[in-house]
Amino acid sequence: MSDLTRVRYERLNLVVQKALEQTINKSLNIDQMTKCFPNIAKTNDGLKNLQIARKQMRSYINDTSLKEFALIFAEQDIENKLNELDDIIQSAHHRKQSNEEIPIEIDRLSASEIIEANLIQSRQEVIRNLSMIHNQLCVDNIDLFKQLESKCAEGESIKKDIKSLIDSFTTGIDDLRQDSINDKINDLIKEVIPEEV
Repeated sequence: MSDLTRVRYERLNLVVQKALEQTINKSLNIDQMTKCFPNIAKTNDGLKNLQIARKQMRSYINDTSLKEFALIFAEQDIENKLNELDDIIQSAHHRKQSNEEIPIEIDRLSASEIIEANLIQSRQEVIRNLSMIHNQLCVDNIDLFKQLESKCAEGESIKKDIKSLIDSFTTGIDDLRQDSINDKINDLIKEVIPEEV
């Protein structure tokens, strides 16, 4: 079957890339970055630095997620299964349009096989086989969809963890700055008001 008719795997990859891109854009926009790092955003180069960090985070999350999806697809043999589905559908459309029957090579059959052959049973067996393949592909697609949902939920959890770490990091920096200011004030008070002997 021509590769031109094998579109499902390519479309699946495009859908995954589009969904991932939309998720990353929604989760890592510059407004959220400035909310997470308000002190950095207020500095002269802060916004520029946040944009650079955002670009690097987006690139890392995108690349890592695509590699993970590729690994899942390879483990589940998704490309071959979808290509097989494309071939089956294309073949069925072709036979339907041309009213073509699957040729039976009678010259390769023995006399007893020819006598025992029943075209209706053969057709029913082909239909059963195609139905089994179709059902299995449907089950595989459902499993894949559940895995994709699980990965999306995992990505959401990772995003929350990253945000929590960022918030904790920002709070820690603010505390350190406040401690440093308090120490300087205490030193200044000691200089201005000498301790009583």
